[in-house]
Amino acid sequence: MRGPIVIAGGGPAGALLATYLGRAGHSVTVYESRPDLRVSEVDAGRSINLALATRGIVPLIDIGVIDRVDEITIPMRGRMVHAVDDPNPVLQPYGSKTHEVIHSVGRTGLNAILLDAAEATGNVELVFGRSIDRVDLETSTIHFADGGSTEFGVILGADGVRIAGTGRHDRRRIVRLDDRPARPRLRGTHPAGRTDRRTPTRPQRPAHLAARRIHAHRPREPGW
Repeated sequence: MRGPIVIAGGGPAGALLATYLGRAGHSVTVYESRPDLRVSEVDAGRSINLALATRGIVPLIDIGVIDRVDEITIPMRGRMVHAVDDPNPVLQPYGSKTHEVIHSVGRTGLNAILLDAAEATGNVELVFGRSIDRVDLETSTIHFADGGSTEFGVILGADGVRIAGTGRHDRRRIVRLDDRPARPRLRGTHPAGRTDRRTPTRPQRPAHLAARRIHAHRPREPGW
């Protein structure tokens, strides 16, 4: 991959990608418009907790942070539905087996763990408080909101739709993780050299966490 490699956005997706690339030996610079959430208060807006299922858990195991993430997650076995005309709530499980659960995790806590993992590779530079205004793909130049600029070899967009100046034609030359329906396959990053793997068995959760559910209130409908 041609360098310098730039990742726009230091959220969970950008930090995870930076970790994989850094572990593969690439020098990466991540630009994040917000301050470093590990050392300052960052407004999370209306963001709710993330729900981790198999697709999100596998890379966390792969990069060796699952134990830290486990400490801040709560398992959810299903949603408890309360019908208006029925006093007895009904549990709708998320899976067909008792061990099939999803795990609720705070976005800020997860993001901090992934930023630590990216820095731990020794190949990732995290630049906070630097907002990208637009990207000139003809000259391979990033223009920042503060008037500065820098060149890049490859830019990877992990900031949603916030990069300005990337029209339909230009988007063909930017890799955007947010547009992909499935997790990208990064070859050569697994310690054993494999590019596919089976999902490891999750350890059993403490009993006091196993009963957690999401509670939803809605009216009962015919045939529902």
